[in-house]
Amino acid sequence: MKPLKRIIRLTLTAISFALLAVPAHSQIAFREIPFEKALAIAQKENKMVFLDAVTATCPPCRRMERFSFTDPKVTALFEQHFVNIKLDLNKGEGPKIQQQYNITDFPTLLFLDGKGELVEVHVGFLDAEQLLAFGNSVLAPDFIPLSELLAQFKAEPSNRILASAYIIRQGAAGQDVEAVWKDFRPGMAGKELLKPENWEVFRAKIRMLDDVEAHFFVENRKKFEKKYGKAIVREKFFALHRWGMKRAIFKNDAPRYKAIRKQMTTAGLPEAEQEALYLDLDWYLQAGDWDQFFHTALSLESLNALPNNLLGFIASNLCDGASKPEQLAQALKWSKRAVADEASYGHLDTQFRLLIRLEKTEEAIEVGRAAIKAAKASKAPYGDTEAALNKLEADQ
Repeated sequence: MKPLKRIIRLTLTAISFALLAVPAHSQIAFREIPFEKALAIAQKENKMVFLDAVTATCPPCRRMERFSFTDPKVTALFEQHFVNIKLDLNKGEGPKIQQQYNITDFPTLLFLDGKGELVEVHVGFLDAEQLLAFGNSVLAPDFIPLSELLAQFKAEPSNRILASAYIIRQGAAGQDVEAVWKDFRPGMAGKELLKPENWEVFRAKIRMLDDVEAHFFVENRKKFEKKYGKAIVREKFFALHRWGMKRAIFKNDAPRYKAIRKQMTTAGLPEAEQEALYLDLDWYLQAGDWDQFFHTALSLESLNALPNNLLGFIASNLCDGASKPEQLAQALKWSKRAVADEASYGHLDTQFRLLIRLEKTEEAIEVGRAAIKAAKASKAPYGDTEAALNKLEADQ
């Protein structure tokens, strides 16, 4: 096996381990300790730190908590081999960690050695089976940590195989690869992208539609599909356009947003309109255009493309910004579906606030009490909810 393929295999393929005994509980016990203490424990116990970097408004983070971290095999593996901690990147030392490890999306799963050096990173949701495989892979005896791979490249800066492996792993996780990329990029022009080693690097690194590599890829998408398969190529196609549209949203650049949207939706791909509608939600939310935000949500629902993890987000924003009774009433329906899926404090509080706005006082009081109960269970602050509930009860 060629060296590059071997390194990629070690990265992407799990190494089989013997099954571990199932612990008495079925949830990873994340330690509520400072980051530096977790590193010290890892050094002392000769383990790695597993850091689950999340935010309170991250639906995939909640799904991992419910479905991935509760798997008995996952629990057994991670409690035996890792010092497990969870950080909300909007609280406490979270912002510092976010900057230190260049975390730009959630959830981000980091494996670190006792010195805080990166061993491996993954961005995005993993189900229980994928998480188990990922955890096993970093424990494999011949697994090469990211920090070691970078050191090898620095010792051999002309080694394109090492550069490829580093860019693939670092870039796929949104980490900085500029120190290696500047020497690698000259070999990435035109048809060179169709080579497997360059295609893997392209997928990991390129985000900008304005890059010459991206232009070639978009214009020759069908050639890539023929060689690598529709699913993986279209995933990259949509990722490029999502990134471009998100940047346009951030810059409030309407012409750029519309141009990228048109390019994506006229490419002849059946999923394109749905992808565009998801981004339209963010565009209209930033613009404060509640009518269009609402109609975009309805369009997604008509396509059966309004998943439960979006319902709470849409309902909460309509509660905060919309004024039309029919929009608030529909938001309440979506909120109730979100609560039925997950009776969290956030979902219950949204439902509580919508009921107040719709003047459904008795039901609001009942839901407000449930929201406070959920907040206490999750240790979430609930002062505003309690104040609103007290007012309702006093006025009744």
